[in-house]
Amino acid sequence: MKERGFLFFLVFFSINASSQILEGNWEGTFKYEGTNYPMKITFSFNADNTYDVRSSSEVLADDGNKYLTEAKIYFEMLSIDSVYLKESVSIGSKISIPLCTQEMFLRIKDERSSLVLEGNWWSNLCRLGGTLRLRKLD
Repeated sequence: MKERGFLFFLVFFSINASSQILEGNWEGTFKYEGTNYPMKITFSFNADNTYDVRSSSEVLADDGNKYLTEAKIYFEMLSIDSVYLKESVSIGSKISIPLCTQEMFLRIKDERSSLVLEGNWWSNLCRLGGTLRLRKLD
């Protein structure tokens, strides 16, 4: 029984400690139909061990113009090296696309002393999807 308690503590501590490394600004691109679009995500770590996560990205609207869209993001640490993100609320955007919110499954990687989030994004209702790669700036 003591071994299980210690193992649980070790896994919980490892996941919590690794989640703190996400704090800061991340920049990169998401790819859709062969085109890369700029994207930024900010992770703000709170005193209660939770995050406030926000994204901003450029989208191509039906009218052919590009618009900046910003969203508050639901965050879940799945394991030591993977996260799930889902845009939940559109904020401060000139356009609102509530049905086309992105969900993201990302792996945390250490590449040449720089952290990278890399994986896939999708929007079930709009039948969209692609890849995503972000590098930690600070």
